[in-house]
Amino acid sequence: MYPTFLDSMKHILHRYDQLGIQCWHGNPGQMRQIHSHMEIEFNLIEKGTITYLFGSTEHSFQQGELTVFSGLEAHQLTKASPGCVISWLTIPASSFSSWQLPKNLTDRILSGEIITSTDPIESERDPGRFQRWRQDLAHQDPRYLVATLHEVQARLTRLALSQSSQQAQRTSKPAKTWSNPASTMTAYMLKHLTDDTLNMERIASSVGLNPSYASTLYSREMGQTPIHFLTHHRLQYAQFLLTTTERTVLDIAHESGFGSSSRFYASFKKAFGKSPAQLR
Repeated sequence: MYPTFLDSMKHILHRYDQLGIQCWHGNPGQMRQIHSHMEIEFNLIEKGTITYLFGSTEHSFQQGELTVFSGLEAHQLTKASPGCVISWLTIPASSFSSWQLPKNLTDRILSGEIITSTDPIESERDPGRFQRWRQDLAHQDPRYLVATLHEVQARLTRLALSQSSQQAQRTSKPAKTWSNPASTMTAYMLKHLTDDTLNMERIASSVGLNPSYASTLYSREMGQTPIHFLTHHRLQYAQFLLTTTERTVLDIAHESGFGSSSRFYASFKKAFGKSPAQLR
């Protein structure tokens, strides 16, 4: 039986953040609190070294390394060398899980593994990429956002290719298994976000619990039921597609995991106070 997340964190300051799509550059400071979030996080170490605490395990990252990990696991930046400079980017896991990336890479990241790229050619290009992403995300025009996401997706594809190539330099630093069943269920739901057959029985089976107990445990630790979480993130993904693509509302309903268009319309109107067409 897992210890509950709240029990494991009761002596540690912890917060849950919602970061969305952000890109930042500068000198990192030590984080006073452990935190977790729903985004996939990218850290590019441009100068110096940093150390993170993931759960109870420390991982250090060196100059020139790009690391990618899921923010679901509680983590804290605990050390940074003098004059350290990093760039970081966060992308909602709902967007990440919908990309047609090599399955091995997606599964590894959503299973809690820390992926580190040390490809020297890509390392030379990464600072320029992050600088452009920061500039693009400062624009109000959503086309710049779309361009950034395409480029992030391409960078991850290159990362996946380098990870599978025996000639490329790489290291993979696995984080420990998710520290609590709520995170395990969350990761499972994100992996299957657009699968309209996903139900509570399958979610509960990912942690070996019965559906009723799994739902109760998740609600206690996350403040909402698994089904509410699933619906919320499907709607967030649908909202993103509405504002950044010209796909039909019906296509978006199915793409975001709603098997029924009527259920999608009702859920969308309840969440946003507008129909999908009105929001667009």
